[in-house]
Amino acid sequence: MNGPEPVIGFNVKPEMLEEIKTKILDEHEQLLGVFTAQPRADRGGYKSLLRGRLVITDKRVIVWARGLGGGTEAFLYNDILSVEGSKGLVLGKVTLNLGGAKEIIDSMPNPEVDIAVKMIREQIQLARTQSQLEQVSDDIPAQIEKLAKLRDAGILTEEEFSAKKAELLARM
Repeated sequence: MNGPEPVIGFNVKPEMLEEIKTKILDEHEQLLGVFTAQPRADRGGYKSLLRGRLVITDKRVIVWARGLGGGTEAFLYNDILSVEGSKGLVLGKVTLNLGGAKEIIDSMPNPEVDIAVKMIREQIQLARTQSQLEQVSDDIPAQIEKLAKLRDAGILTEEEFSAKKAELLARM
C-alpha cells in the first residue's frame, strides 16, 4: 500500500524494515513508523525484557521482540484505551493501557517517545471515528423502518417520511 514514507527511528536498519514489511505486516496494511524499543509485557507479574521494535501501522500497534524467546504482539486501536509517554534523562517509555493489562515499551530515545505517542493517539482517534460512522450507518435502516411505521400509522405524511428518509440515506 502506498502512502507517506514511514517514520524510522534511531537504530532501525533498512534490512529490518524489509523484514517487518514482509514478515509482520498484512497485505493492505500501511507502515507509519518503526522505533527501537524494549517490550516489557506486564501481565499478572510476568515481565519479559527483549530488544525489539515498536511498529505502528494504520491498523494496529505491533510490539516485535526479536531474538531468543521473542515474538510479536499486535493491538488493534479500538482495544487501546489510552497511550502514555514518559521520559527519563535519555530514554523513555510508551505505555498502552489495554483495560486490565498494560503493554510497556521501554528504552526508547526520548524524542521518539513523543512521536510514537502522537502517532498512536491519532490512529486511536481515527479508529474510534470510523467505528462511530459504521454504527450510525448500521442504525439508519432501523430508523427508516421506524419512520415507515409512523407513516403507516398516519403520524407522518408521505412527504415528511420521504424527506427524513432522504436525509438518513445521505448520511450512510
